[in-house]
Amino acid sequence: ADPAAVPPKGYVPLRRRTFREQVGSRQYALLVLIFTVHLLQCQFLLGNVGTQLDEKGDDGTARITFSACLSLTILVSPLVGHFIDRFGFVVSFAVINSIFLAISILLLLPSLAA
Repeated sequence: ADPAAVPPKGYVPLRRRTFREQVGSRQYALLVLIFTVHLLQCQFLLGNVGTQLDEKGDDGTARITFSACLSLTILVSPLVGHFIDRFGFVVSFAVINSIFLAISILLLLPSLAA
């Protein structure tokens, strides 16, 4: 057997813990921290993307494209779920965060023509 697959002594899977134990776990605290940081960044992006695009010389095309892509995410959600099922949460989370980071980096470019 793979030694890495053997859980440490006294380990109880999260799904077998009580609600109080789950909320008090390190995993829960880490997820709350990660989602808090991401939600703050998402709210900032959604709140000022129009202003950012306008300042970069957008004629409305980029804003419409961004809005359309944002609206169509409902169609992508099942694919994300399949990706998580197939490759696991860690890989999926890393890919999704990389995409989100790339979008944020693109907004740092001085103009849309760059």
